[in-house]
Amino acid sequence: MKYLALTILFLLCTVSWAEDEELQDEEAPLTIALTIFNYNSSSYGFSLYHKVSWFQAELICRSAGYTLLDIPTDTIQESIKEILLSSGLDLSFYSDNSLWTSGTNLGSWGQYVWQSTGQRITYNEFLENPPTDHPFCIGYNVATGYWHHQYCRDERYFICKEVTTATC
Repeated sequence: MKYLALTILFLLCTVSWAEDEELQDEEAPLTIALTIFNYNSSSYGFSLYHKVSWFQAELICRSAGYTLLDIPTDTIQESIKEILLSSGLDLSFYSDNSLWTSGTNLGSWGQYVWQSTGQRITYNEFLENPPTDHPFCIGYNVATGYWHHQYCRDERYFICKEVTTATC
């Protein structure tokens, strides 16, 4: 029995040591500058030159005081498109590239929410009904106006909105 306990302890220490080694080998955190646009007293940040995973995009947005964008209405979706058009960007370049938004079903596979607000997604522009049997994140294709479910680890451009705090 003593040997069994020692063997288990040895295995646990080995696993712990291997995890520590993996952490040390990881790359430094990404530092990507956002292109900032102001529109109707709101501030938006875009990364239109560097593709990252959904998780990395949220970290980058948060480190700059932003969060991934939610699109709760068609009016906001049209505003985002206007912002990008007014920036002079060639949207045809992005026709095959969806921008990460805060939409996901990571918390509950059967329900999509805006991670940035916690609100359930009621308005949507999905090209096709998104599956609910696997965790996905939502990409917004500015050129077509459609949303696409994407694997969250895929690398894409992204769009953030400034985090605003309520004042009393």
